[in-house]
Order: sequence, then structure tokens, then C-alpha cells
Amino acid sequence: MKSSSLESIRTGRALVVALVGATVLSLACTGQIGDPQNSLCTDCPPGTGGPGAGGGQGGPGGTSNAGGTQVGGANGGGTSSGGTNSGGAAPLGVAPSTRLPRLSHTQWENTVKDLLRLDAVPGLSTGFPPDPTTQFDTDVEQKGVSNLHWAAYQTAAEEVAQQVAQDPQKLAKILPPGLPGGGIERARAFVQGFGRRAFRRPLTEAEIGGYAALFEKGVELVGGDPLAAGVQLALHAFLQSPAFLYRVEASTKASGDRVWLGGFEVASRLSYALWNSMPSDELLDAAEAGELADAAGVEKWARALLKDGRATAVLTSFHNQLFETAGYGKVTKSSSLFPEFTKDLEPLLKQEARLFFEEVVAKQQGGLREVLTSPVTFVNDKLAPFYGLPAGVGPEFKKVELDPKQRAGVMTQVGFLSKNGGLVQSDPIHRGVTINLKILCEKLTAPNMIPPLPEQKPGQTNRERVAAHTEGCGKGCHDTKINPIGFAFEHFDTVGAWRSTDNGQPVDAKASMKIDGEVKSFDGAPGLMNVLASSAQVHRCYSRNWMEYALGRQPGEVERGWVEQLAESSRSGAAATEILVKLAVSDVFRARPVEGGAP
Repeated sequence: MKSSSLESIRTGRALVVALVGATVLSLACTGQIGDPQNSLCTDCPPGTGGPGAGGGQGGPGGTSNAGGTQVGGANGGGTSSGGTNSGGAAPLGVAPSTRLPRLSHTQWENTVKDLLRLDAVPGLSTGFPPDPTTQFDTDVEQKGVSNLHWAAYQTAAEEVAQQVAQDPQKLAKILPPGLPGGGIERARAFVQGFGRRAFRRPLTEAEIGGYAALFEKGVELVGGDPLAAGVQLALHAFLQSPAFLYRVEASTKASGDRVWLGGFEVASRLSYALWNSMPSDELLDAAEAGELADAAGVEKWARALLKDGRATAVLTSFHNQLFETAGYGKVTKSSSLFPEFTKDLEPLLKQEARLFFEEVVAKQQGGLREVLTSPVTFVNDKLAPFYGLPAGVGPEFKKVELDPKQRAGVMTQVGFLSKNGGLVQSDPIHRGVTINLKILCEKLTAPNMIPPLPEQKPGQTNRERVAAHTEGCGKGCHDTKINPIGFAFEHFDTVGAWRSTDNGQPVDAKASMKIDGEVKSFDGAPGLMNVLASSAQVHRCYSRNWMEYALGRQPGEVERGWVEQLAESSRSGAAATEILVKLAVSDVFRARPVEGGAP
């Protein structure tokens, strides 16, 4: 960018800030965010009128009543109150969540790419302040905007606006069709067309007028071609507006104990849950046409979105974060005992996991059972030796079927096993703890002052060493929850290679544990994986994790019924994509509760 052009843009920051500030004020009270009948603050005059073209707030498919009974129509669109449904079953309520979820850094990158029709993400979020560490990066409760965020968003908006507006080919991709040749009509047409995509709902007349006036200042503040200059200044403002950075949910019209989200709000929830990016033009058109006003319409569009490649990335990202694959290859091993386990394995182990999830969950349309039990993996010449495979695989990854008597699912792959392994020995404790936390959703409390494991004695197996050490240190938790799971993996050494002996003694990988109220016995990791894949608790945990990922928050106690419904489907063999469809049509996805006695 020419320094003079950059300085010209910066001199216009006051206008941009004023325009953005107007949006902030509208968020605070007037609520003119896309549906003029909606208001964000409880002390502003409530909106009037019924559902409009934007998707409305009626109670589709049924109504809600105070007893918590599920009352649904044929499309499964029924609602329920925060109580329990009839018969004392788990509650089918809806827990509160923020109405202003901020885009994550990944969502910002994806959204800018799709909004500006770029070939790749801009990569500018590397300059943003890091977000708090949470289980999933989609968490919305911990994300705010500090002064550092504001400055970073402003800088990124300036840079990407200049790059797009001053490149004729990139500029042409974002111009609305039938754009007038000049004047205020052209400014309004661009703002109205582009603004609907940027804010993910139609702009108000006040917003159109404000952004069009800024567009017209382009030649004065930027110089050069009037169209490019106007677009550059408008993009600069759009990309730092709260209506872009936040997914605003402004609906307030209540039906019983539910506030049903408007069509554009549902469209954003769908696209960010299934694509981690903004709605497509077609999805916005569907929202405007009222197609997302009931469960049947939402289901139709959820299934359509799941056929897109962006959904594959979401399926992979969820499982990568759940199994913490970012840590694969980072745990140091003894170079004298395992010289083949080098730092260059780190990206290969991550790629193996990604290819596995793409194959099993996306291509084969598998679910949790397949993730836990499939003997399929992907290897190249660097990884093949760890699986005991013959040489000659080559540098490219190839799909292979491993011995199902030895390997089953992602947790018998080298990445997981080596991440949960020590310097020289396998680590049953960390393997057991990880599965308790991630797969069983158990609440574990670490004892104070944990002593380190003693050196392994001659002729003593690692299992014997761990069992003796934990006999007096957290015995109850270790004996019933941690050790049985960890011992099932003792056929794998610290780098994930198969072994039949340990320290000269036969490996003992038999164990038993209480799960779903029954004691289950298993021999080795494949046996354990089959037990876990059949467990109601495991599928309940998997469903809770999907709800947390898609909603950006942990499920509330009043939502246990929805968790149970998803878990039943998962346990019955439903694909991960089917779990997402069922979640999308549920009340927890399409509505929020009436809070504090008023929406």
C-alpha cells in the first residue's frame, strides 16, 4: 500500500469510528439490527407484529407449557419449558447463552475469506490477541473485545480492504450484480448487497444511508478510482463493525417460555456450527424467504450444508480438539531408546489423525463407534515402522487396515499413544485419565503432592510398578477409573509400537471396570474400545461435547433431555453428521429461553 493512501485512510478513521459507534448504540438499545420489530434491551419498547420474511419468532411445530411437557408437531419442532417432560424424564429445557457471541479467530479468517470471495484465508488473525484456552475454540462465553482486539481488528480491516479494493479482479468478485454506474445509487446498491452478507442479515435504512455516505467519501479520503475508493472505505468500516464481529441475536418476541430465533439468526447458527463460517448467499435467501422458520426447513438446510467441504473441516476440527491432536509428536522420548521418534514426526502424526477423521467420519459417514473401533489408518514410510508394517510404503500417505486384534480406533494410533506416554515407558495413568476426561466425561480430582513413579525394578512390569505406586496414592480413583483403562494399553510402548513383553515379562492387558452400572471385563485396547463404543455414558459424553462445540457453551442441566436424545441416536449407530442434524432441529439450537421474566 502507498504510504499516502494509507495515511489518507487513517485520516478518515473518525468517520469510520463514528459509523461503528452508531452500530454499538443500536446494539445497546434500539435493536435495529435486521428485523425492525426486534429489540436487544429489556427496557426498550417491545417489538410488535408476527413473523416476517426474516423467519419470524413463532413457536414452530408446537407450543410450550409450564409443566415442561414436550408438545411437538409432525416435524419434531415442539418445544418444552425448563422443567422435565411428562413422566419425570430428563428436562428438555433451553439454557441461557450470550446473545452477542464474538467470532473466534478461525471464524474471522473463514468469514473474511468467504465474504470477500478470496482463494485463501488472509492469515491476519495471527496479529490478534490470543483467546482464552478452552476445550473447543468455538466457545463463546470467554471471548470479548479488549483495546488490543479493537486495534488489531482495525489494522486487519484496513489491510484487507486495501488489498481487495485495489485489485480489479478481487474487487469484481464482491460487487453486487447490476450495480449502477455511479452516484449515490451505486453507493447504496453496493452497501445494501454487500452489507447483507457482511452483517448476515438485511441492513436497516439508517445503516444503508450511513455506509453509503461513507462510500461517497472514498475519493476524498482514499483517492483514485471512485468505485475502488468507495469500496475500500466501506470495507474498512464493515469489517470492524460489531455487527460483523459479533453474531447478534436480537430476537425478543416470546412464545411461552421460548424466544424463537429469527431466520437470519438461525442461518448464522447453522453456518457457524456446520461450516465455522458465514452463511452462503443461498442460505441467506432461504432465511429471507422464511424457510428456516420451522424444524423441517432447518433440517433441509442442515443436510445441505453438511454436503459441503467446509463441513468436513468442522467434523475434523471437532475430533482434533476432542482428542487433543495438537499435542501429537510433542512429548519427548529417550533418544537412546527411541532414536526413530524425532521431531519431524509431529506434522505426520497430526496428518494421520486428520486423514483418519476425514475418512471415517466424513467419507464413510461414521459416528463415535467407528472413531473408537475402526482399524483403518494412514501411514507413510516414516510412520509405517511404528505399526510393524513392511517397508516400501513411500513418502505419500496411504490408507491401510491394521490388525483388529491389536488396533482399534484413534486411541490405538501412534499419535495418541505417544502423546500419553513417558520418556522411556508407557503411561497408563495419563492414558486412563485422558479417556476418563474426554470419552467418559468423568470429573477427576488430582491428589495433592503427587509423588513421581519409582524406577522400574528388574523383572517388574510397568503395570506392576504403577499398581504398586497407586496402591496408597488415590487408590479408589485409580483402581476403579484410571488404572483399568490405562492397563488395557500396555501392549503399546511409549511411542505406540506393539509389544508382547515388558521388561522380560509377558504383558498383561486384561482389566475390568464398572460402566453403566455394570462391571465390564476386557483384554487389551480393542476389547476396551468395544466396551466404550457400546456404553450409554460414552455416547452421552460424546453428545455433550458436540453440543458444546456447536453451541459454543456447555449444555445446561435443563438440557439433559436433549443430550439423552442425541446419545440414544449415537449409541444406535447414528453418524456424526446425523447427530448434528438432530441438534440443529432441536429447541436448544433454534431458541433461547425467556430470561428474567422477559425476553
